[in-house]
Amino acid sequence: MKRLIFLCLFVCFSGFACAKKITSENFQETNVNMSEEAILFVLDDDLNYTLLDKNGQPVLTPILKSNFFAQGEFTILWKDKNFFIAKQWKSNSICMDFENDTGLYAFRDNHNKTKYGFEKFNKTVVIPASFDYVLPFSNGIAAVKKGDKWGYINSSGKAISDFLFDDANSFHGFVAIVEKNDKSFLIDSSFRKIMEIHSKYNIRELSSDVVVLEGFLPNKPSILISKSGSVLVDESRNYYKIYNESDSVIRVMKHKNGESLFGFINIKGEEIIPSIYEIAKDFVHGLAAVKTTKGWSLINKEGKAQFLFLEVENIEVVNDKTALLSKPNGKYYMLKIDTMKEKELSYKKIAVRHNPDLLVGEKEDGKKDLLNTEGETIFDHTFDKISAFQKQRAIVVFENKQQIIDDKGNVLKEFPKDTKIIFINKLPICE
Repeated sequence: MKRLIFLCLFVCFSGFACAKKITSENFQETNVNMSEEAILFVLDDDLNYTLLDKNGQPVLTPILKSNFFAQGEFTILWKDKNFFIAKQWKSNSICMDFENDTGLYAFRDNHNKTKYGFEKFNKTVVIPASFDYVLPFSNGIAAVKKGDKWGYINSSGKAISDFLFDDANSFHGFVAIVEKNDKSFLIDSSFRKIMEIHSKYNIRELSSDVVVLEGFLPNKPSILISKSGSVLVDESRNYYKIYNESDSVIRVMKHKNGESLFGFINIKGEEIIPSIYEIAKDFVHGLAAVKTTKGWSLINKEGKAQFLFLEVENIEVVNDKTALLSKPNGKYYMLKIDTMKEKELSYKKIAVRHNPDLLVGEKEDGKKDLLNTEGETIFDHTFDKISAFQKQRAIVVFENKQQIIDDKGNVLKEFPKDTKIIFINKLPICE
């Protein structure tokens, strides 16, 4: 699979190389130092892609869609010396990768098409095409193949490991998975073996210091590894899912007697709240909503239940002062946690958007209001659609207009209703 993805990358890069020849010099010279903060949206007008900043203003000359060759999983829209932007093939997903810390891109030799090397953004060759296969750089290290063996090089092209692996993968954070003599191992960036792996795993970074190994099989528990190489959580703990860190706490799920039960651990892998809940939500501002056979509760990080709600179907913690309740009568209520007073809200459905602390209330006619944490509308009109917020921005549809708004309710940019505006996300397709 990784070879297929790499080939797709290579084809996309090749397509981009051809396309950029007919792109203006001004386009290339003025935009090779774009930062992560500079771009948030892509405008698709069926003929062009235009990259927009967080205020909806164009940051690049429009790019003709026909200039880009799409094959396989995605096509490259823009390649910078430190990142690239890609559009997932046959979908609206746009992603950006900022992990090219070396500024080097793989290329295939034009004369000997079986050899690969690395070059700079401006096509200057840094590492000659002397390898039989290469994978992209990650954390300053690239897996490369010579003959039928794999090893690793640094950004100068110097071998920093022996070529003794039968297969190798790119580093994710500080670890990578390699194969030797029909066995798989997890290694660190010093190429020290951390552990032998007996099935297929996906590596997910929780932070710069902790990674999770997720089993592909539904009955394969996850493993938590620290940067020092310590196994913080092994398979014996039976955590079949280790979720992302939230509020300095990690939610976990394990199977017991055919049931899925939830609990919480800290970043050291220590259990702080046992897996005893039928449902558990992430901690928000020191509180988490959990459910047992008795009903829903709000608990603190010591696992102490502060309140028990008997006639409630669901709870969402909005912030440290407010929670959203839904009850069997089909109605929603805003709960003031300190006073336990409830305020009924007149919506058939409400979605919580934690960042920022905003809610979207849907009316009976399908129209939507943007609400603050008091349950009050922050606009004097309703919307046909409201996207999730990213970086304090959302895309809304109002009457015959599509707008980019901020979390204060200000309209930053307006477009015709049928305009295609897509958020740029950091998605796995870029990795």
